[in-house]
Amino acid sequence: MTQYTQIISNAFCEHSFSGNPAATIILDKWLPDDVMQAIAAQNNLPETTFLYPTDTKCEIRWFTPLKEVYMAGHATLAAAHTLNEHIAAGKKERISFSWRDGIFDVTREDDIYWMDFPCQNLSPLPNIEILKSITLNCVDAYHCTDTIIILPHIDDVISFIPNPEKLLELPGRGLAITASGYDSIDYVSRFFCPRLGVLEDPVTGSSHAILARYWAEKLNKKTLLAEQYSRQRGYVHAEVKDMFTRIGGRVRLFSNGTIHI
Repeated sequence: MTQYTQIISNAFCEHSFSGNPAATIILDKWLPDDVMQAIAAQNNLPETTFLYPTDTKCEIRWFTPLKEVYMAGHATLAAAHTLNEHIAAGKKERISFSWRDGIFDVTREDDIYWMDFPCQNLSPLPNIEILKSITLNCVDAYHCTDTIIILPHIDDVISFIPNPEKLLELPGRGLAITASGYDSIDYVSRFFCPRLGVLEDPVTGSSHAILARYWAEKLNKKTLLAEQYSRQRGYVHAEVKDMFTRIGGRVRLFSNGTIHI
């Protein structure tokens, strides 16, 4: 039986028990895909991240309870925090991960970890009638990686009750619903992704790369603070640049232990 370090952290959090939990597992060699998938299913967290550090790079892969995914924003922040706080000798300002598309950097500024996401263009949702089946009274509806629905009021975001079967009829990875915010919060959102085994994701960094650009234009702002209004709540910092969007958040350690395979 082999032992591996597993660290669970909450990303995009402002206090204990907020944000989105992710497990980070440190490997000395890659495990078979089915074993990593079984570990992610056993963890039953939104994401389990596997790191394989070498002398020259740190390879990274992400798994939901159902399948391996292309990328996971909050889990990447958690992995960077794990390397910085628990693995590396001394805190780094830049943490680089190697994945199938090349090198992905996470930077740390004070206590916030940042990622850069390339711009994505929003297109009008081609079949607006499909929204009637999920009882959404939208202001606007768009599509890119996900279906993006703009709702009239924050109360509409909070009160929405998802139907997993109906959500699977929508195009793309998942559904993001959003409305204008309150006080210091520029906008609020929720994200649903039953296609990947996560009915409601507590905080979804990649979706904010799209939402922040939309709200930056609407509010005429370049720097925004968003709240993802899940049960655990999460807080996402965003800086909208010409060619990319910076998404940042705080990370807090939840548990540190060992798994036995």
